[in-house]
Amino acid sequence: MAVAEYRATSSNDSRSKLRLLVVSRKVWPIAEESALRLMHWVDHWKTLGVETEILTARWNKNWPATASVRGATIHRLVPPPSSHWNEGAFQRSVGNWVQKFSSNFDALYIDSTDGILPNLAAKCKSLELPCIVRVQQEFLPHSRPRGFGSITTSVDSGLRQADAIITPSYSKARELAELGISKSSITLIPDLVHPGITRSANEKQQAGNALFHASSDFVVPGFTDLAIHFGDSSFPQLQPVLKAVCDLLDRGHPIRLWLVGIRQDTSQIYDWIKLRGWHREILLFDGFDVLDDLIQAADLAIVSNPQHSLQYSTNLLLQSAIPTIVAQSPTTDEWMPETPLLKTFHSAESLTSQLHDWIGHRQQWNREAVALRSFFHRHFPFEHALDRWNSIFQTIAARSRGRS
Repeated sequence: MAVAEYRATSSNDSRSKLRLLVVSRKVWPIAEESALRLMHWVDHWKTLGVETEILTARWNKNWPATASVRGATIHRLVPPPSSHWNEGAFQRSVGNWVQKFSSNFDALYIDSTDGILPNLAAKCKSLELPCIVRVQQEFLPHSRPRGFGSITTSVDSGLRQADAIITPSYSKARELAELGISKSSITLIPDLVHPGITRSANEKQQAGNALFHASSDFVVPGFTDLAIHFGDSSFPQLQPVLKAVCDLLDRGHPIRLWLVGIRQDTSQIYDWIKLRGWHREILLFDGFDVLDDLIQAADLAIVSNPQHSLQYSTNLLLQSAIPTIVAQSPTTDEWMPETPLLKTFHSAESLTSQLHDWIGHRQQWNREAVALRSFFHRHFPFEHALDRWNSIFQTIAARSRGRS
């Protein structure tokens, strides 16, 4: 089995830094929410003195086995976990790589609780390598690894071997405690974003011009509103958005909707839009690893799947103070303290009502978007989240130094 070779990074004061190995199935250039979130934190971990290397899958044979991205070294292994057989082979490839190069790192961070966790956490124990695990919103504690049969241990067994557990969700923190996992090992760190993207009339024009020069698909006619939707979403989740926007178009309101990063039900979504006759006004685009131009060019954002997009893009929209309408859900309720400043919808009809209110009161919506950003920051300062990461890294570093 081919394994990417390790190339040690150099540093003049390497022993003063925490050398962190991150295991994540998908990272740049894949532009999914989880990859955007991870690279955002990697950027900020650097300010804490953390040297990060990322172990991931080589999803495209043309990608190099090793690359340097934004100061982090990425190692790509084959085969990518695209089937049950490949899943088992990928997990063995990751385990062998960690076994071979564990002495180059002070700790290992597993970015999600999926089937790779139990065996990798057990390997960390045998290697005396501290292990940090992130528990995502859709975590299923009793699921079993794919590709290894039914006799394997469940995912939650890996959590019990972790030295530190991170979760962005209050409900998941409670669920972990109910599983009998020590509360002292669980740290709540919301998936915050900092800083936001500045937006002005001049920046809007420049962003629109840049997008148009990149592709004529990004043209927005004059006096036409632009709404954006980020992140993956199923057709049932997205249908209220499509219906509300199509109804606006049917009534003659000039608006465009760009759906960025939709990965499921794309044929069904496109066929529905085409049946309504608005497939030139509502467009689907692949994911972007940098969202600045899209946010600066847009007038409004709509979020249909907050459980997914709150990892990164929805929080970026919030911090950029762009008027945003978010689907009502338990995830939304947990994310945002109760406030009338947050615009939500629960059906196509309620979204249509919000859209008409935005059209009639744009300046008020813009002011409330700025006020919502300030309100959220008072409750969840980004600096506090970074302090929590720092506390974990310092504890892990002291433990790692003690074993060396």
